[in-house]
Amino acid sequence: MSEKIIRSLSLFENFLEENDIIRQLHEVVKKNHKQEISEFIDNNKLALNRYADEESLRLITKAVEDNEYTAVVNKFNKCVDSDYLLYVGPINYFSVSDKTGEEHELKLLLLERERDAKTIVDEIENYVGKIQEKLGIPCSFGNRYVEFYNLNVGPNSGNEIAIFSPFYFENYDAKCIEGKRSLMYINIMYERFKHLTLPLIQENVRFNTKKSLLLTAGQEQIKKAFIIWITLHEMFHSSGPLPLFTKNISKLNLGLDYAGIEELRVDTTAWIAVDLLPFISLSDKRLVKELIICERLLRSTRRGYWKDKKYGIIKNSSDNQQGVFWFAILQEKEGLNIINNQIHIDLLKADDILKDFLNDYYKSETFVSSEKELLELSNQMFNRYLGATDRMEVQFSPSLRNFLESVSNYTTHIKFI
Repeated sequence: MSEKIIRSLSLFENFLEENDIIRQLHEVVKKNHKQEISEFIDNNKLALNRYADEESLRLITKAVEDNEYTAVVNKFNKCVDSDYLLYVGPINYFSVSDKTGEEHELKLLLLERERDAKTIVDEIENYVGKIQEKLGIPCSFGNRYVEFYNLNVGPNSGNEIAIFSPFYFENYDAKCIEGKRSLMYINIMYERFKHLTLPLIQENVRFNTKKSLLLTAGQEQIKKAFIIWITLHEMFHSSGPLPLFTKNISKLNLGLDYAGIEELRVDTTAWIAVDLLPFISLSDKRLVKELIICERLLRSTRRGYWKDKKYGIIKNSSDNQQGVFWFAILQEKEGLNIINNQIHIDLLKADDILKDFLNDYYKSETFVSSEKELLELSNQMFNRYLGATDRMEVQFSPSLRNFLESVSNYTTHIKFI
């Protein structure tokens, strides 16, 4: 099977066509000529004030000239809940770099706030204590500020759904940065769902023998479901007996040896936690659950199958890894069955299975006292659910491989240009 790519030309182009000053800035930044960028911003401050205040523009021009972005990143981090966020400078997704002085290609980033998201995020933040009480695990956002924005202009390969500030920026002094922002690209999440997940739902999945509610839900409903899910997802990274960002034992140091399990932990906990939110309607709760499981079973499991029908990219992708875990955990106790190449989910069984899984997992995590023990727990998980001693040995199970082959003609990649 060959790689399939759908090129979406309209996502950024429509915005640029309607916003001439940003189109011009975008063209200038692409040339990567520092003096030209600084002069353009200086000469067009009035027009650019819609997207950034005078101080931000002044700091950007100085940073471009000096190749030192501490003041820009610090200012960026303070502009919480702004209608627009504009940044010109080096961006490095999936990097945790604070090296100063290095030369990097400059990028334009323009984000527009998803206005209805803040209400949902605030409601969940205000309910954290109750979630902790009902789940019986420590719950916190860990001083991370979660926001939802539309990526109007910026680098994106089709895989990046967020920018974590300051970590994905370059050439700044980390000691001088105040605050942490998790800026989630809601439009990219939706486009990825629309092209990679939704097309499979009609024929390939059933919930309690019925078609998914996602098939009839509108774009705004699905975006709302994403906002609920991802807010919980981000919160649970900072929660539990052993949060992702704890200083004593670092899951981050284990990299892909633990990344897939960590993503599985937060998503399965979000699945259970959504039922605890009294301000979310029953229909929205159901939509969130179907969205989580469809994204994991119909998109995450397919990552890399086109490349290797035995191993996929499980060794190198936490996304592919956790999709395989979801499949194995639910199938083992018949919360998931495959009938004529169609996935059938029993939602009540799935609830019970995931509650049992999390209960056992959190008990195990409570007793971890070193990174060595954390790696041992990881290996136990790979062995218990995937029949491998570690991630380097994991391959698609025969039943999952048969399903993936049956849907191998669907789009595998999206790319924004």
